[in-house]
Amino acid sequence: MIIHANGIAHYVEATGGGPTLLFIHPPLLPGAIFNPQREGLTDRFRVVIPDLRGHGRSSPSSSEWNFTHVIDDLRQILDQLNVDKVWLCGYSAGGSAAYEMAFTFPDKVKGLIQIGAVPGIDAKDTALQRLVRSALSMTRPGCKELLSLLGTMVNTKQKRNFWPLLQASRQSNGFDAACYYRAYYHYNCLDRLEQLQKPILLVYGEKDRLFGKYAEIMSARLPDCSTAWISKARHELPCNRPEELNELIRQFLSHHE
Repeated sequence: MIIHANGIAHYVEATGGGPTLLFIHPPLLPGAIFNPQREGLTDRFRVVIPDLRGHGRSSPSSSEWNFTHVIDDLRQILDQLNVDKVWLCGYSAGGSAAYEMAFTFPDKVKGLIQIGAVPGIDAKDTALQRLVRSALSMTRPGCKELLSLLGTMVNTKQKRNFWPLLQASRQSNGFDAACYYRAYYHYNCLDRLEQLQKPILLVYGEKDRLFGKYAEIMSARLPDCSTAWISKARHELPCNRPEELNELIRQFLSHHE
């Protein structure tokens, strides 16, 4: 379906019934990245997966944006779906948008499931800084197609997920992907984590050294936090390790719903 918010026509998939899970995708890789979650969780939950502005089948932006704009888009989408409260599920950079939504609209958020998230890129973390800057540089014309291909190849090894994700990623707008990367690069909520009085699940791949090192930092500050590690997995969990990820989501929510 198409839902209009702040002048953007957002493509949104909303399926299933029960408590609502709102999934937030990373830059360039739109909602199709969560196809395994849509398929595996709708028997018990209402799964809402929007393509953020300029991504996938959503219309592009005409000016620079950051997470303030995105979370208001999401708030309006939820209002139009008549959804009162949600569980936020952010993947990678989508976790930063999820954090900001929880801070800004706490009455809308029951809790968070953060998949490979960071509270902000540490000033000394040159490896992650370099990765984001490199991806940002590839959003320009002539390079975005390669970035879409590389991102899809890393994020799924299953053919049935590969082609839908690649096609959706190729539809994403380079300018909007660049806005997303810049918002992620500059975002930091580490000093506010103690304010999040909500249940939070942090999920990482056991071999995710680049992002996984932030788990201990966040769990030490979040008042109600659990951390789960998926064995022998890297950062790219939604499509590569969907069974384990979906089961962790089910188990976590069974204690809070």
